[in-house]
Amino acid sequence: YTLLALSYTLMQFLGGMLSDRFGRKWLIALPSFAFPPLYFLAGNSSHWFTLIIFLIMANSLSALQLPSFYSMIAESVPKNKRGIAYSGFELFVILGITIGPAIGMMLIPRVEIRYLFYFTSFVTFLCAIARILWLKETHHFRTKTNKFDSLKNLFNKKMLLIVLALSSLFLLFNLTTHGPFISLYANEVMNLDKSKINLLFALGGLAAVIYSLWGRENH
Repeated sequence: YTLLALSYTLMQFLGGMLSDRFGRKWLIALPSFAFPPLYFLAGNSSHWFTLIIFLIMANSLSALQLPSFYSMIAESVPKNKRGIAYSGFELFVILGITIGPAIGMMLIPRVEIRYLFYFTSFVTFLCAIARILWLKETHHFRTKTNKFDSLKNLFNKKMLLIVLALSSLFLLFNLTTHGPFISLYANEVMNLDKSKINLLFALGGLAAVIYSLWGRENH
């Protein structure tokens, strides 16, 4: 779990630099075509080590994409609509996090895990096709900047305080809700099986969706 979290985190800075250099669309679309074979191979893995390798590769590519997603949203809407745009994006992310465990709860007792990976591979292929066809480039005005000045402006005192605050917040999340500890506790202490643990996460996601909708209305 730690390796998966690191792979998703460490590649985002590189993803931001590549996005500014080559544009948003291609940093989103091209890595998407690597997901189908990676998830297919993960489903065929016979050892946890090879499974982790394929998932780390998928997480790393996903991390490369994330800065481009956020940048594309910011560049696609007026400044006064960015808050609503981001909340809409996060709403659909939460819906996916909610619906996924709910579907998993029903499928796990009936379907082998490898077939769930195959299904994920197929869905990611459809996503890749949709992204290459329908995403429009938003980063049109690319100008050369002094890298030293850019880094100096990025790591000023105000930005460092923001980074410290967000790092502390995400550390708290990873020690509680985003970490493996809830699943381990539910299984080892509460004796819940996999389908019930998926239900637990689905209910948590449902609460997040309701709160997100309330937040949009009060934005």
